[in-house]
Formats: sequence, structure tokens, C-alpha cells
Amino acid sequence: SIAQTREWANMRHTDKSSPTWYAHNARKQPMNHETTLAYLPMIDQPATDPQAVYKCMKVMQLTMQQLDQTPTVIYMDQAMYALGQEVLWANSDLDDVVLMMGGFHLSMNFLAAIGTMFGKLGWGDLLVDAGIFSAKVVAGLLDAKPYTRCLEAHIAMYEVLSSVRLTMFSHWLEGNEDKDFDDFLQVISRSTLLAKYWCQYLEAVELALTQLYSERTGDWELYQHTIKAMIPYFFATDRVRYSRWLSIHSHDLTRIQSKWPSLRSHLESGKFVVNRTQNKFSSVPPDQALEQSLNKDVKCAGGLVGQTTNDNARSRWFLNSHIKATITEEVNRMRGRADSKTNR
Repeated sequence: SIAQTREWANMRHTDKSSPTWYAHNARKQPMNHETTLAYLPMIDQPATDPQAVYKCMKVMQLTMQQLDQTPTVIYMDQAMYALGQEVLWANSDLDDVVLMMGGFHLSMNFLAAIGTMFGKLGWGDLLVDAGIFSAKVVAGLLDAKPYTRCLEAHIAMYEVLSSVRLTMFSHWLEGNEDKDFDDFLQVISRSTLLAKYWCQYLEAVELALTQLYSERTGDWELYQHTIKAMIPYFFATDRVRYSRWLSIHSHDLTRIQSKWPSLRSHLESGKFVVNRTQNKFSSVPPDQALEQSLNKDVKCAGGLVGQTTNDNARSRWFLNSHIKATITEEVNRMRGRADSKTNR
């Protein structure tokens, strides 16, 4: 995937009319098979309550057993993953439950780690001066908020810096015809500290795009590789929770082959991501699909907002929220309605 990203940068360097990074990768991928989304009843308890987490995991386990689908795979963000693992370790009756850390929240925090490491390079000023983003938007990009714009900013910076680097490489080749691009990278990274710093930034962006590529294409082996490669960045930026729990998550993924060989085959076939549409290169991790579906329904008109102070109204909402969300999703599907921003 890094090679394909560099290939795209080379195409953009020679021809600015070349497709974007998304379009470049999409044209090489087949159409997706749309995933069926279903909602289970919601539990009116705090997510930080271990008993509530245990209840959720137990309901999922029993549901999967009724469908004859074991083991039970549950995706969570980092905070819930940490609590869920503690619940899992304390209850032997959940031995066929496999917890996964959501790739969407992982990607957001990795982009924030890039902002922490390289935010003082001045790339924010470059984006403002180029008229790509306003100063107010750039101020939030260091924390990967909003996520889509942050990703667009890093892709834009990657394209520009790669173009500069390729120009330098062409001049360098004039006296080093027997060398290749890897040799050039070693030379330039040893030239000055600033050059080494920019090269490290490009490597970090390539890793972020590789993770995104692995999710969009359902490449399980590549996804495992990128998760492991991200861990040092979280340690370097002192993101203790992710550095600690991502290490455990990466280790657990290596044990799936021996403990759950059937699950491994499903993951390798790309079933660790969700296809909300049939569009090429549009697969998303389960936690992102959750944000685009159920969580979106909760926060919109008719959702839970404004009902949290009324116990009776909140109880009624929890009783039928999953049914309403299912109907909403089906109506949108029948209308062929797709949100271009959430399905990018």
C-alpha cells in the first residue's frame, strides 16, 4: 500500500489532472457487497458500569449462539475496550467472546499523534497560506477534528512534500545513476535534522493512509501490520491508554489463528469491515459504521437529545429506539439515499 501511495504521488507530480488518492485506489477495486445492518435493544445503563458492559457482552454472545455464529466478535473504542477486557478476564463464561478495538477511533487518535509530533513543522501555516483551510479549522486539525478534513489536510501535505522530494530525487539521480529511491531516502534523511523530520512526517502519513487503505479494501494482513507499526507513535507522544491497550490488542490478534481458525478465515476474507454501500473502496470499520448509523439516529431529531432529563420519556425511547433506527435505515436504503460525506 505504501508503494501504491508513492505511485499515486508520482502520478500527481507529473500530471496534476491525475485522480485523487481515493479515486486512484477505487478504480483498482471491485464493487462491494452491501452489509446488512441490524439493531439490538438498547440498555438504559451507564457505559462505564462493568455490569452494563457484561450484560451487553452476554446479550451479544447469546444472540450469536442462536445464529450459530461463534466466536462472538465485538468492536469497541479504546475506553470501552479497556473496560471490556477487564470484564472479559473476570468472567470465564465469556471465553468465546473476542474484543476488537475500533479502527475509526484508532485512526483519529493516530492522526492526533501525528499532530502532536509534527504540529510545529509549520504545515498548518502552509495550509492557511494556500487557502485550503481557514486558521480556525487548522487549529483543530492537530487533534484530528474534524476527522475528514484532517485526513484531507495530511493528504494534501503529503502530495506537496512528495512532489518536492521527487524533484530533488531527479536532480540527485544525475550523479547517482546506479542508485534507487531507497538510497536517496537514506541520503536525504542524514543530510539535515529538518530533512529527517519531514521524512518522518511523510512516513507517518503513509502509515495512516495504509491503515485507511487496509480498511477500505478489507486487507486483514495489512491491517494487522499497520496496527503493530502504530504502537511506537503512541508511546512517543505519551498517549498512554492507546500505547498500553493497542499493544494488548495487537498481541491478541496474533492468537486468533491458533484459537479461532474459522474466525481467521472470515477476517482474511474482509469481514472485519462494513460495506454501507456497493461503491468501490468504501468499506469502513464497524465503529465508524456505528457512528454513521445508530449513533447518528440518536443525536438527530427524534433521538435521545432533549429526553435525558425525563425518566419516562427516556425509558420509552430505549424500548423502541432500535426498531425506529431499523425502519430509518430501511427507508433510506429504499430511497437510495447516501451521504457522500460519510461514505467517502
